[in-house]
Amino acid sequence: MRPRTRSTHMAGWRRPLLAFALATATATVLSVAAQADDMSAAPPNDTVQTSASGLQYVCTGIGESKFDPQWEAFPLKLVVATVEGDYLGDFTATIADSGGATIFDAHCLAPWMLVNLPAGNYTATLTTRGTYEKTVDVEIGSGQHEITVHFEGINDT
Repeated sequence: MRPRTRSTHMAGWRRPLLAFALATATATVLSVAAQADDMSAAPPNDTVQTSASGLQYVCTGIGESKFDPQWEAFPLKLVVATVEGDYLGDFTATIADSGGATIFDAHCLAPWMLVNLPAGNYTATLTTRGTYEKTVDVEIGSGQHEITVHFEGINDT
């Protein structure tokens, strides 16, 4: 009877498989860490923030807090959604004055962004998912001006 020995013809697959598994796990951890860094750059929802240019804004639209009456005091309400009407969070809004100068730039994780803009004409560019971008004209007068921006090609359902 032959003594039992370990087969060596399959041993060569273990090292490349282990290297692949380690590389995949490392890439996943780095990807999650990068997403966490991106998300930490956005303000918390339902908290009034002040932009670098001194304009107040808030990100909301999730849960009961979206009905807080204090949000009615903000002259601009941007709502981001798919063409099907599903809300989209995680977008950036850049607002330029009538002369083309950027006066506001902020990141929002919620689907509504309210901005305390003075009366006037503006252009708002909203970007979501890194590649989807829409530009809309904004006219602020009295009361709140709501603009819903629908993005095509995104299905969040």
